[in-house]
Amino acid sequence: MQISETQATIFTRMEAAPQETGDVTGGGLRLSPEQSQHLGKMIFIEKMDVQFSRNIPEFADLEQDDRDVFLVACLQAAEARGLVTEQGVVSYALAAWWLGIGFEEKSRYLVPLFESGFPEVRKVYAMNEWVHAVIGEPENLSAADERLKLAFFKTREWGGVR
Repeated sequence: MQISETQATIFTRMEAAPQETGDVTGGGLRLSPEQSQHLGKMIFIEKMDVQFSRNIPEFADLEQDDRDVFLVACLQAAEARGLVTEQGVVSYALAAWWLGIGFEEKSRYLVPLFESGFPEVRKVYAMNEWVHAVIGEPENLSAADERLKLAFFKTREWGGVR
């Protein structure tokens, strides 16, 4: 497996800032909680890159650094909207690939839904229905918003505000 420049930068930062935390036996690598979280995100981005490259030929045609920049931006945007599960982040990234990062601003309801306390699974399902509607009829955002509302209400049993 070849690592990208972005990934190499993360590894360099990790090596340059050794921490005195963590359980180390036999002189193993010590990671701070921040480094561990960073490494987890890097691995997740690599997983997304593999799947996007395998399933979206136009994505695979991009340079590795461009793919990394896009996926990191998607991860950050999804997290800013409260999406933290792999399913939520990948769904957001796919929507961003087809509609552009910040696509949620086109909807009357997506941003308020993301900011609500409803379970992520309901948010993602409704978002995906909205995305499907927009891809099918790009000029009919009000129909997409209606589809989002219908999808949201159909998932009532999945849980309420936390």
